[in-house]
Parts: sequence; structure tokens; C-alpha cells
Amino acid sequence: LLTASVRRPGESSAKEGSAQVSVKFADPVVTSFTPNCQEACVNGDVSALFNIPVAPATIVAAGNAEMFRCRNASCVPPYEPDLDAGAERRAQAIIDDEGNAIGVRFVSNGRDLPTSSHFVARLKGGANGIKSTSDVGLKGLNDGTYFAWTFRTKDDGTPCAPNRVSIEPAEASLRFVGERLALQVTAFGSPDECSSRGQALEAAEFDWQWSLADPGSIIAGFLDGRSDTPSPSKSGSFIDTKRLTRTGCSGIC
Repeated sequence: LLTASVRRPGESSAKEGSAQVSVKFADPVVTSFTPNCQEACVNGDVSALFNIPVAPATIVAAGNAEMFRCRNASCVPPYEPDLDAGAERRAQAIIDDEGNAIGVRFVSNGRDLPTSSHFVARLKGGANGIKSTSDVGLKGLNDGTYFAWTFRTKDDGTPCAPNRVSIEPAEASLRFVGERLALQVTAFGSPDECSSRGQALEAAEFDWQWSLADPGSIIAGFLDGRSDTPSPSKSGSFIDTKRLTRTGCSGIC
């Protein structure tokens, strides 16, 4: 119950008003995931997005985000001991421009997935699984205590080539020198059986170059990761550009 009162200066009597306020934290659920097809690129992006921010530590905690190679198309346990062909995929939080963890990406070690193979990616829910920043466990589970999806890699082992590049946000306004903007950059292949827009591809597979149009010398002061030959990112397909505050500010002001 929230109550507010008002009185005239010097008077003892007051008028009050009240309102019943309740707080219900939204349940975190998976809103999208990729790939979700039978002709996935061997160098395709494997990731999922949530509806609300989650605690990054719960994404990288052992057993909370896993990817396995299946023995056959049914994709039921027990799974194969490794992804094969020297491939590895490590779970990493996807961070938005506000610094929130909004998804999980299985980052490559630089080795493509084997061809003609079935895989399962799964995200653990419940009290010991992935949780929102308000400590609510992942919901919408479809495989016991997990949210899981399966996919199959195509028979052709040739890595998919980039057909276009997406930078998000497409437009942004920075308000003061020292403010930082997180940019999400994704390479997409050509339209195919898996996606009419092209499959998202693993960022670490490619060499990246960044440039700024005039007045680049001014804009460069607002962006990190702006060298002529930067690494693909500090985390997956991201440039980590953490926001900084102005002197004397405890927050963005």
C-alpha cells in the first residue's frame, strides 16, 4: 500500500490518498533462436535471445548453456562426447547497448562444425539455471528442465560466405564525450533453405575492418574498437564499448 499526504504549511491536519501497488517480475523466456533447420551452415551462428535481461553469470555457469552433437536425428541422450572435427562452442552472453545480457551465443574456436550432423543446444531453467536479473528462473522449458532446439548441418562442408552485414543500432545519438555505444555486428550468408534473409554466421570466421566516414575524427572519440585492424570483437560479434560517465557523475547525467 502506497500512501501520500498533503497539508498546508503550519497546519496539523492532512489529506491522504493511497494506492495498492504490486510488483510482478516478468518470467524470462526464449523469444528466438538459430539455426532452426536441416541445412545449417557449418560456420553458422548458434544463439538464442531472451525477452528480458538475464544475469550473465548464470549463462556461463557450468551446465547452464550447452551444445552437443547427437548420435542420430532423434537427438536424445546420450550425446556424442564432442562436436567432432576439432570444433568447440563456448557459451557467452549477448550484451545489448545498455550493458544487459539479452541472449546467449555459442562462440566458435575457429573450427567449423562437421557436415551432415545433428546438434542440440540447450539452456537450463529452474533455481540453478539461467535467471533474470530479478532472480527468476528461465521459463517456457520444452525438454524437462531445459529449453532446447535442434538443427542439422548441410552436406556441403564449404563455409557459407558473407552476403551482407548488419550493424545495430542502425542509428544512435551520443550526448557527451565519454559516452559509449555498444554496436552489434552480424554477417549473413545468402538466402537459402534455412532463411530467406540469409543465415547469421559465426563472427570469428572472418577478418573484420572498421572505418568511419567524415567527420570520423569527431565520431572516433565516442567509439572504442575503432582501429584499422581490430579483432572481430571482444565478445562474439560485438565491439565492447562500455559506457563511461562524465567526471562528477555517478551515472549517466
